Amino acid sequence: MLIIPLLKSYRRRPVGLVPPPPGVPPILVEASFDAGTLVLTLGFDRAVELGALDPTEITVDDGPGTGLSYQGSGPVILLSPERFTLGMSAAGASGGMAVLLIASLSNGIVSDDGGVWAGTGSGAVLPIPTPPPPAVVIAAVASGYGCTLQFDRTIVLLGTLPGDAILFDGLPAIGVNNYAPDLLGFECSNFLGSGSTWEIVRQPAWVATVLAQPVSGVFA
Repeated sequence: MLIIPLLKSYRRRPVGLVPPPPGVPPILVEASFDAGTLVLTLGFDRAVELGALDPTEITVDDGPGTGLSYQGSGPVILLSPERFTLGMSAAGASGGMAVLLIASLSNGIVSDDGGVWAGTGSGAVLPIPTPPPPAVVIAAVASGYGCTLQFDRTIVLLGTLPGDAILFDGLPAIGVNNYAPDLLGFECSNFLGSGSTWEIVRQPAWVATVLAQPVSGVFA
């Protein structure tokens, strides 16, 4: 008696139906809220798709500023494939101690390859990235009709006249130069010496770097 063994059956995966790899979730690299215009700006490390965006799942708690919370309402304006703005509307009171961006997992933002942005959990402090602290004066030297202020970092000038944002014995300088990346030299109309004063009254329009102000000191 001839016995024919049964052959095992193998199911082949249909060609072209291999599941695609999961998309890479976008990473939030920029976020800021303008309480004056009620506009939230978000930026990611890669292009994002906003077709499924649910603005109501994105809120800002501005406790220390306006004392209000805001919810996304639109419009949405695309600034680049990675950045967009979202209009916000007041949604109630907020007593928080920091400005927080709160975005739930259901926000609907995905990368262009399908990666889902998980939101911010319990909240992310705004702005993102956190701006560096203002530059501070670490040395001041007076030398007759001129003086120098040395800062703790490079100071970038915009090339306009000094104005009256920085005063020496109450008077503005008449000229300024970068003697070194962190050293500003001022030409003055009044004589300065030991005991003379310098004062940064407000942020100078001709300085791109944010300076600590108002601050003042005395030349040794």
